[in-house]
Order: sequence, then structure tokens, then C-alpha cells
Amino acid sequence: MREKTKPAGASYYRARYYDPASGRFVSEDPIAFNGGANFYRYTRNSPLNLVDPSGQVIQVVGDITTWITATLYLNGSSSAASIINELQNAPDVYTINISDTYFPDRTVDGKTVYWNPHKALCVQKGVQSPALQLLHELEHLVQDRSHQKGDLEGAAVRATNPAAVQLGEPTRLNYHDVRGNVVWPLPIPSSSGGGGGGCGGRNGC
Repeated sequence: MREKTKPAGASYYRARYYDPASGRFVSEDPIAFNGGANFYRYTRNSPLNLVDPSGQVIQVVGDITTWITATLYLNGSSSAASIINELQNAPDVYTINISDTYFPDRTVDGKTVYWNPHKALCVQKGVQSPALQLLHELEHLVQDRSHQKGDLEGAAVRATNPAAVQLGEPTRLNYHDVRGNVVWPLPIPSSSGGGGGGCGGRNGC
């Protein structure tokens, strides 16, 4: 339940006011033209397919449950949370496309991520969760925001390794530390999906 504030009868949804009587936002989207020409719409007028939990910037296309599961897990790491928060507080619009058909995960145009929520990554020290692979792609969005150059993949690995440690997952030696992939039923470690084991171990890498 959002706190009731002015205008009369409207509710404040983190970034702007919503009028339940008219079924629309009554204040402009703070991201302005980054969200399109209509400043009063929500998630590109596609609320069944997209979500904007912060009221501003991140739109999810696909299985929203896996996104929520992954980000709740990642927010257990202060290092991962700082990456997510930087994007949520940015003035840009980011789209996270989620599907089991995406492989490998990738980031395009500095604004869009394609993520497979069930592909875990086998590395020398064990198996990294799909959630950690999502974090790797989110770091690429941060890199684009700060106009980073050079070895971006290596930098993304170094940026996400602290989160791996905090979450109890194996770290990655470098970007080329890839021993294969395995399918997990969830995007996070679980008793049924993994959370241990190396390549050739019980996770099937």
C-alpha cells in the first residue's frame, strides 16, 4: 500500500503520483523522453509484459519471477546491490529480456540485456549461478554509463567477483575461465539446482 499524498486521492509510487479513480498517472515520468513521448504512461503501455519496480528505469520483458528471485538474492551482497542501485537511480531506461532461448547472455547498445535465467556457468572453482551471470551483464550497463574502455569483459569479472565471495559462490579467474554450462531449475543456488560442485561434478558441467 502506497502512502496517500496530494493530489487528492492519488497514491505516490516512488517516482510519481497515480490516480486510481482515472486509472492513470497524474504526474510526469521523471525520465521524460527517455521513456517515450508520452510522459504519463507506464512500462510502454504494456504492464502485463513489463515491470518498473523503482518507478523509473528498469523494465523486464519475460519471466518477471526469475528477475525478482535473482535480484533479491543479489541484494544479499553489498557489492551486487551497489551495481543494481546505480542502475535503478540512473536517468536512463534499461530493458532486461529474459528467456531460456537466450545463450549466451549478452548486453547490447548499453541499454538492453538478454539473460537466460536457468544457465549456470562452470568455472575452475565450481559453478556460478545464473543470477551471477545476470550481475555480469548489469555491470556492462554500468560500464556504458561511465564510458569505460579497454578490457570490459575482464573488468566485469573483477567487478562481480566480490559479490560471488559475499554470496558464497566460486569466483572466476578471468573472462576466459569458462568450463561449460549447466541448466538449473532456479536462477539462484538451491538444494535442487546446485550451489556447489565443479565441472564434471554433480551439476553436470
